[in-house]
Amino acid sequence: MITIYSIGSIYDDEIYVGSTCKNPWKRFCEHKYNYSSGNLSVSSWKILHKSKDWSDLRLECIEVCEDSDRMEYEKYWIKTLPNVVNTYNYEADMRTYNLEYQ
Repeated sequence: MITIYSIGSIYDDEIYVGSTCKNPWKRFCEHKYNYSSGNLSVSSWKILHKSKDWSDLRLECIEVCEDSDRMEYEKYWIKTLPNVVNTYNYEADMRTYNLEYQ
């Protein structure tokens, strides 16, 4: 099963939308680790850089879906929810997506 999730900050209404087959909290911690390590190549940094001590961030599970529906559902939520900061292109094929963003 895949969890579609969002990461937001208490300071504004911008959010990052992602998906994971892992525990969403573990994936959230990976976002924080990547940011702390200086990896600014992912869209979630736009949310994480606002944080003072990580306690001002929020993780929300949006939906659970089958792996085969992952791209469709994540793309839907990115296009539907307001103030999404994601920058990657979902028109790319799955192989390109996996190589660049996983």
